[in-house]
Amino acid sequence: MAEEFGSLKRYNGTSWTYQFTNRVQAEDIMFLSPQEGWVVGREIIDCYQDHCSYRGASEYWTGTGWVYVGMPMSVNTLSGLWASPTTGTWAVGSSIVNGLIFRWAGTEWQSVPVPADVGPLVDIEMVSPTFGWAIGLNGELLYWDGIKWQVWAANIRTVHIPMTAG
Repeated sequence: MAEEFGSLKRYNGTSWTYQFTNRVQAEDIMFLSPQEGWVVGREIIDCYQDHCSYRGASEYWTGTGWVYVGMPMSVNTLSGLWASPTTGTWAVGSSIVNGLIFRWAGTEWQSVPVPADVGPLVDIEMVSPTFGWAIGLNGELLYWDGIKWQVWAANIRTVHIPMTAG
């Protein structure tokens, strides 16, 4: 369970205990099994006085610990995550102004092109390998057709839409 300020808690069947990632301040977390999971968010790269600089970051759960998986410096934050055996693992986030989408390729995150002028993306849900949704902070709703991401709707008036499989 991801909590405020990026901390994580794990339930062992009886109680909750804090779990610490190596470097990621968690924004989203998803598990495929007790031995396989992901957390995405951001990491601090530099601080001066009261201001810190961040970049997007992720970590992979092996069943015994977290393994850091770096992101390009241009990624400001990762805020949404989707993982399943059938659709693969996807993450969304932003550079300073533009939305970004990544797909896990087995050894690294690969950037997937996003339509121009899409703002920061906050969540993603993949229904199948050929169909999925991503939502933007500025009200953009994107869909995946198995080949590319396209804008389905713009200016939806919401701050964040939590998505659930169903």
